[in-house]
Amino acid sequence: MPAILSGSQTPPPKVLVTGGTGYIGPWVIKYLLEDGFRVRAVVRDETSWKTVKLKEFFASYLGDTGKLEFFVVEDFLKESAFEEAVKGVDAVIHLASPVQVGSAAIGPEGGGVDADEYIKPAREGTLNLLKSSTSSPHSTVKRVVYTSSTSAISRYPLTSHTVFTEEDWGRDPDILEEQGNKASDFVKYRASKTLAERAAWEYHRESKKDEKEGGGWDLVVLNPPFVLGPNLISGFPIAAAVQWWFNVVIKDSSSDPSFPNTLKGSCPYVDVRDAARAHVEALKRQEAGGERIIVSGGSLEWVEAIEHANSLDDLPPLKVPITKKIPDFDRSEVTMLSYNNEKSKRVLGMEYMEYEKMLSSLLRTYVYRATNFKEHRVAACKVIAISDKTSDKERKNVEKEMRVHSALKHKNVLEFLNAIIVELKHRHTYHPGIYILLELAAGGDLFDKIAPDKGVSDDLAHYYFQQVIDGMQYIHSQGVCHRDLKPENLLLDAAGTLKISDFGLSAVYKLKDTGRTRMLTERCGSLPYVAPELANEQPYNAEPVDVWGCGVILFTLLVGNTPWDEPTIRSPEFVAYVNGTIFKEDPWRRIGEQALGTVSSF
Repeated sequence: MPAILSGSQTPPPKVLVTGGTGYIGPWVIKYLLEDGFRVRAVVRDETSWKTVKLKEFFASYLGDTGKLEFFVVEDFLKESAFEEAVKGVDAVIHLASPVQVGSAAIGPEGGGVDADEYIKPAREGTLNLLKSSTSSPHSTVKRVVYTSSTSAISRYPLTSHTVFTEEDWGRDPDILEEQGNKASDFVKYRASKTLAERAAWEYHRESKKDEKEGGGWDLVVLNPPFVLGPNLISGFPIAAAVQWWFNVVIKDSSSDPSFPNTLKGSCPYVDVRDAARAHVEALKRQEAGGERIIVSGGSLEWVEAIEHANSLDDLPPLKVPITKKIPDFDRSEVTMLSYNNEKSKRVLGMEYMEYEKMLSSLLRTYVYRATNFKEHRVAACKVIAISDKTSDKERKNVEKEMRVHSALKHKNVLEFLNAIIVELKHRHTYHPGIYILLELAAGGDLFDKIAPDKGVSDDLAHYYFQQVIDGMQYIHSQGVCHRDLKPENLLLDAAGTLKISDFGLSAVYKLKDTGRTRMLTERCGSLPYVAPELANEQPYNAEPVDVWGCGVILFTLLVGNTPWDEPTIRSPEFVAYVNGTIFKEDPWRRIGEQALGTVSSF
């Protein structure tokens, strides 16, 4: 089915984005711009620090480029507040359901805030935007994508293992009606979210009655749960997020006798980057129109979320000393929320980051910016938490990584500066963990520089790829095989110099003194980038594994996607590559002859 909107159209569609200064918003703007869309970001105050930070981050898209502009709407509740903002806009992504009061007021105790102070801003602000976007005969809006966090704000644990049914997300208005302003502030907050979404669907149904066949606009609603992940424009402390969630969900529920085992429950989550990408895909895909889609990567155990937030965040431990009060639960005892992403896969073509990868990348290992004021130096401090559950094998793997990395000195290898281990016996003074000081790669990783399904220019691909080759030639000369080469592990410093990082899966295969080599046996790496010989159980030569990964990286740079999901007969793309038939198909045939020869040689 053809895309309803695409950044490759001429001229590119313009998308109005509300909530651009929030948590998900900057990622949405980033992906829209990278996909070729033009963006009009609505803000309430152009001088606020969040808006200033957003402008600084996207400075290259501002000015005469026509790619990004900011539009001030001070009062979302004012009738026709968005009338000027939506002129000439092709689509709307609505991330902001404004709340008049600060989030600090949202707590477990009832009676703190009048229900209307939650409900009116959320409901009326949403309706004002929809009416301005769609009611005018001159409206150009084809689609509205609306985020409603009603998935996140259901009570936990659910009484059944179905996820986010109409009953789950719709009951809080009933509670509010029964209890009035004596209901907890969080019930009021949840009711406001539910009622705002209901109002959006009702408005959509009514407006469709008046439209001519094939005309008008459509609505897509995305329901994300607890959103975790890196903040694009400023540091977002994980402990603060978990603290807030604990206050408004766990404490509120645990005081309710009907939820005696709340702490055995789990919190559904989604990575912020997945949530943002879902908004862009919902904009582009025709079949998403009229759909309500759960955006969930799975569920995160509360015990682990709290422990890691306390151990790893650059804030004091959570104000409620809950880790001391939680018994150790066997994993089988923990109520895990089932979830069904079949609609997301079918309609958006998306699979979300899985639990283990999410937990590993976000909570178990955390990177800080470290400053040495005496020497006026900055560095990245990678912290790997140590707990009573940390095994000897895990410790040895990290120590091996440090030994290998610290021995490598090259301009295209991220510099290892120092490391210190804080043992568990010092837990009352310090957070136990392995603290590794690394060169600060202020330019981010190569993955974020690659436009999906487009890649980068041939010149830029050559610039980056040559540095990968230079770095890998050096690493191999030192007898080390990386075994996990991928764009996410290729970092950039402030000057754009590429730095190979993350030696957690590396292995020493050659002795420098004698030149003696050994075959490797461990199966590891990221599937799209691993070499085919890792699919069997035979020992393999070290260097060709990295060479193959370099070739996949070059393809990804040129095309904006990996050539296959895995290099096995289970992948139709890989089978076509082996048979030589894939070179006549997109995206292979878009690659220039010289570049294609280089890719194939690797």
